[in-house]
Amino acid sequence: MRSPEIDLVTVAVRIGLHHPIVLAALDAGKHVFCEWPLALNAIQATELSTRAQARGVAHAVGTQARFSPGIIYAKGLMESAYIGRPLFFHMTHFLASAIEPRPSHRRWSIRAEEGGGAILIACGHALDVVRWYLGEVAEVNGQVQTLVQETRFSDTGEVVPVDAIDTVACMVRLVLRFTINVLVLRANPQ
Repeated sequence: MRSPEIDLVTVAVRIGLHHPIVLAALDAGKHVFCEWPLALNAIQATELSTRAQARGVAHAVGTQARFSPGIIYAKGLMESAYIGRPLFFHMTHFLASAIEPRPSHRRWSIRAEEGGGAILIACGHALDVVRWYLGEVAEVNGQVQTLVQETRFSDTGEVVPVDAIDTVACMVRLVLRFTINVLVLRANPQ
């Protein structure tokens, strides 16, 4: 971080380490590109955003799907009105990782205080795509749970408790940003 030859720091480590690394980079006057999610909570994220503004450096958070060819193609179809005006969407995102044994070095992924679970990672990436496609979130009504409450590590056989959220069910009302393009055909008066 102290090197004058470094202009940009990319942060791609487990979530619990994002905040201290991004903070150190910003304090060193470096531009930052951090993978999603930026931080463990809104307090940390606000601190980082405020610090970046105070230091006058650029900062961005990257999500996984924005450059996926299929997602870009679907975005183009929506923007061209190929599918009409979207009024409703339904999304199901199933991640088998919540029920499959995982190696012990992924212990952080079952601990809420370290950013593990569906709410910050998978749900955040999925909701980013929905927002990119359709518009900003206006209202959320939902429920979260931890259904798988213990897991066995595949490499050690150790059985450990899980407190990270593995199930998210929600209804989201969006501020739809699509407009209907109307082509008016008029009969020739002659």
